[in-house]
Amino acid sequence: RLLGHLSKGFRQRVGLAQALIHDPPVLILDEPTIGLDPRQIIEIRSLIKTLGGKRTVVLSTHILPEVSQ
Repeated sequence: RLLGHLSKGFRQRVGLAQALIHDPPVLILDEPTIGLDPRQIIEIRSLIKTLGGKRTVVLSTHILPEVSQ
C-alpha cells in the first residue's frame, strides 16, 4: 500500500520505523503519539521508554502527561 492510503496511526508507526531502522544514537520524535489509538499509544510510550535506556531520545509534544511518563 502507498503511504498516503494508510491511516494517520499507521503513518506515524511507519515514520518511527524509518527513524529506527538505521539505529541512530540520537532519536528526535515530534508528537509521536498523534493519530494513534489508545492501545498503540501505550505501546509507543513503552517503546520510547525502552529506547531511552539505549540512546538519547528527544521528545517534542504538547501532551504534558506523555512527557511525565
